[in-house]
Amino acid sequence: MSIFEKTRAQFEYENACRKCILDSTPGTERAAAFRAAYDGLTVGTAEGRFAESDADDVAKAFQKFSLVRRFLRPGIKVAEFGPGDGDLAVLVAERVASVALIDVLESWPHELPKQCRYFPGDGVHLPGGVGPIDLVIGSHMLEHLHPETVPDHLLNVRNALSSRGCYIIFTPNRFAGPHDVSAGFSDEAPGLYLK
Repeated sequence: MSIFEKTRAQFEYENACRKCILDSTPGTERAAAFRAAYDGLTVGTAEGRFAESDADDVAKAFQKFSLVRRFLRPGIKVAEFGPGDGDLAVLVAERVASVALIDVLESWPHELPKQCRYFPGDGVHLPGGVGPIDLVIGSHMLEHLHPETVPDHLLNVRNALSSRGCYIIFTPNRFAGPHDVSAGFSDEAPGLYLK
């Protein structure tokens, strides 16, 4: 299968998942729709049916780390929503007490350093056992949330932050995109970038 065919298959898969997620009702149905979409994406990539993620993910992690580094201190607790391959979390873990990786996947498919722990969740709320947190990172994940749940997500993070905590959000810009699998097929992102 060519890279174009894999990318096209992923584009079509994401479009179908997008509809399921946007049409889902809040709560367990929406959480199940997210989990099914991203578990299927992970399996499809592993089986070679979908395109691999960017080859420069590590370079992107170093770029983000250069912006996050000033917020890191020994002893703080960090959480990252939507950690991708975990490249940024691994860099952060070297300088803090712990990093909680939070994603919609049922289980974490990558090896992690001892300071990191994976928590499956709905992508909106911090799972039980995580918090208070000194620093939360949302790297290219906010655009994946159902638009109705973004205010709930932001409030949930705010309530879990320590008194001097902060939330760093990286998100793509609509005017320079799309930045997902939709590039080359559409001028907008009709896949798993929901907003």
